[in-house]
Amino acid sequence: MKVIISGGGTGGHLYPALAIGRAFRELGAEILYIGSEFGIEKKVMGNDEFDCRLLPIRGLRGGKISSLPKSAWMVLKSERMAKKIVVDFDPDLIVGTGGYASFPVLRAGQSLHIPTLLHEANAEMGKANLALAKKADTVCLTYQDTVSQLGKKENVLLTGMPVRRSVAAALRTDGARYVGIDDDVTLVVITGGSQGAHHINMAMKSYYETHSVRENVLFYHIAGRLNRGDIPQLDYPNVRVIEYEDQMDLVLARADILVGRAGASSLAEISLRGIASILVPYPFSHGHQEKNAAYYDRHGAAKMVLDEEMAEKLAPALDRLIEDKSYRRQLSANILKEARADALDTIVAAGLELINPIKEK
Repeated sequence: MKVIISGGGTGGHLYPALAIGRAFRELGAEILYIGSEFGIEKKVMGNDEFDCRLLPIRGLRGGKISSLPKSAWMVLKSERMAKKIVVDFDPDLIVGTGGYASFPVLRAGQSLHIPTLLHEANAEMGKANLALAKKADTVCLTYQDTVSQLGKKENVLLTGMPVRRSVAAALRTDGARYVGIDDDVTLVVITGGSQGAHHINMAMKSYYETHSVRENVLFYHIAGRLNRGDIPQLDYPNVRVIEYEDQMDLVLARADILVGRAGASSLAEISLRGIASILVPYPFSHGHQEKNAAYYDRHGAAKMVLDEEMAEKLAPALDRLIEDKSYRRQLSANILKEARADALDTIVAAGLELINPIKEK
């Protein structure tokens, strides 16, 4: 069994792709990952976990029309490369998780009549997936709200967001041991996602100036590699600041409260762990993160604070979560309702259903 996994550019597209790829590999599949030279995958995929090919395709720089000619050339080149890679690898299935890198790969597969499966992470469907969904054999969605954006429904599955197995498996006691805190300490995790968030860092700096000295509270602040210059400004009592966390599954296992962005991968992980959260959607994600956060806020599963509102609303929202345990338990219970622990297995099963009829001929 051979499976191509494609999706990247951002962690929200890459990490579900990796989770799906690992699950197919557990079943003995040979995996080929295809992404972009300009996405986060170029750095993350350097560990040789999967055979990897990167295409010279990227999104429009800030949506600028002036970059269209070069972008069009890169799309054409990437489409030729993608088709050759697909033909040479001869997969039984192609799985796409969104992002500009996945578009030429799945389009090549569809033109070659190879079964294709899409997964959409966000509440609003991305442009690449929306175009590819018309010919995809199966479309897997994270949110029920997304169904209305598709013309046809017969090949649509509501699966939830795939999460790496280690997030669900990590124990709270393991997390406490890793962080090095007692059980009576409230752990507040601050993270800006895979790249970090300068605006969140600075908003929390203002918060720490008057709120950091709190009994039995530890602020675990992940500043982000792109914002390492912020780290000296975050040196306050009861605040532990790090640049990057590669054991996030253990940190989430112990977290009581989280302040962070509203990327689909992060939301799936905190839902699975039932963490009461303040979501600050990244304002430059074409509205995807705001729609994600609004969905959780609307269902009483998290509190949304917009990026431009942090100066006024972040401190009171965080104070309430720290001080009002009943409110915290309410958010935790509601976000747990959004968790789909079986998402990964459901997606893999859907992929196998596309493969098996071909194998049985």
